[in-house]
Amino acid sequence: MKALAGALHQHVVATLLERLPAAAFIIDEESFLTTLVGGASHRNGIDPGATIGRNVLEKLGSLPDAGALSAMLAEARAGRGGRRTWSGGGRSYELSLDPLRSEDGRVIGVLGTAFDMTAELQAKDDLQRSNEILERAERLASFGTWSFDILADRLTLSRELRTMFGFTADEPATREDFLERIEPEDRERIRLALSDALHGTPCPSADGRIVRRDGTLRWLRQEIAVRSDAGGRPVELNGTALDIDDRKMLEQ
Repeated sequence: MKALAGALHQHVVATLLERLPAAAFIIDEESFLTTLVGGASHRNGIDPGATIGRNVLEKLGSLPDAGALSAMLAEARAGRGGRRTWSGGGRSYELSLDPLRSEDGRVIGVLGTAFDMTAELQAKDDLQRSNEILERAERLASFGTWSFDILADRLTLSRELRTMFGFTADEPATREDFLERIEPEDRERIRLALSDALHGTPCPSADGRIVRRDGTLRWLRQEIAVRSDAGGRPVELNGTALDIDDRKMLEQ
């Protein structure tokens, strides 16, 4: 019964690894690859049958960043595991190498795992590029964006809006800090616009002046939208602030 349970466990683990963008492998004391399982190997055209039994040191020399990989392997053999991001063949992996020990604690090999992080890293790069494009657009058009998480009571300002309001890049900004930067004569108007948005009353726009740190005033046009959860409860306010100071000067 134990043998059957063990075999079933191994089958389940192997099946899961085959379906995941990951690979697990074992390197013995003489640097030969003894085990290789996981979907990542098949997706990259690696045939475990043709790879198992080969000396990994012979293969390392042809891989990108071979020196760092050799150092990782040496560290694992010395009993110290390590992790790093490694790229090769147009893909990126989160690679880990850990010592494999016998019952008496002696290092008898290396256990490695490699998770394919290509899609995740690409998504992160795409998001960063999108943010950079948005920041350039905000700077050119003199507008900024903000969001307020109602449940967490957390305000997030875009980089350009921080500049417009006079906040530094890493300076904490609360809802009250935000309102404090608005000219006192206009503050109640903006506060009411925020309150209306919270209670579901449409608020096309609200104009108000902000007080810069140097004491100068700038007219901004705020547009506010509310995001609600599935039950209709407001959970987030999203706003834009457009610099209309030149327009206001012309109107006067």
